[in-house]
Amino acid sequence: MATANKPKELVELRNKHVPKAPFNVTTAFIREARGAVMIDVDGRELIDFAGGIGVNNVGHCHPKVVAAIKDQADKYIHTCFHVAMYDTYVSLAEKLNEIAPGDFDKMTMFTKSGAEAVENAARDVGKGQALHTSLAATNIFPHLSIQMIQVGENSGALETMLNKIADVYENEVETTVMSLTALLEPLLIILMGIVIGFIVLSICLPIFEMNQLVL
Repeated sequence: MATANKPKELVELRNKHVPKAPFNVTTAFIREARGAVMIDVDGRELIDFAGGIGVNNVGHCHPKVVAAIKDQADKYIHTCFHVAMYDTYVSLAEKLNEIAPGDFDKMTMFTKSGAEAVENAARDVGKGQALHTSLAATNIFPHLSIQMIQVGENSGALETMLNKIADVYENEVETTVMSLTALLEPLLIILMGIVIGFIVLSICLPIFEMNQLVL
C-alpha cells in the first residue's frame, strides 16, 4: 500500500486511486481531531464547520461516543438487521418514534443514505430497464438529472451527459461553499472587533480608574 505524509503527495495519490465522484471541498488531509478542531498532516489546526456533514454534532472523538464505540466493538461489529436482529436497533427506533412530532403511531427503519436505492436501480438496469427509469423509481435523484440522463440515453451520448451532470453539481457545490465563505468573513470580522474592543477596554479602564484616583 502506497504511503505519503505530505498533502501534495496525498492529493496525487488520491487523484490516481480514487475517482472524481466524491467531490472534495478542500485539499486538507486530517491526521486527528478533537471537538471542533481538526489537525491536518502538516500540523495545522482547522475549525470544522461541517461536522462530517452534520454527523458529528457533538464534535470529534467525544469521550462518551468513543467509549460507546469501544464497548460495542467488544461485543460485535455488524450483523445486518435483515440477517440477525439486535435490541439496540429496536430501542433506538422506539426512542425516535417517541420524540418525533405527531399524535399517531410511528415506525422507524435505518438505511445508508440512499445506498439501497442505488443498488435497486443497478439491479433494474441489469434486467434491461433504462437507467433514467430506474433512477426515477427511487424518488431520490433530482428531476433535472433524470431528464438529462434520459436525453443522453435517447441520443446515445450517455457518458457525455453524465459528465455534464457531474460538472453542474460540482459548480453548485463550489458556489455554495463560496457563498458560505462570504457570509463567514463579516462574522469573523465582527467577532475579532469584539475581542479587540474587549482587550482595549481591559487595558484602558484601569488607566481611567487610576486617573480618577489621582484627581
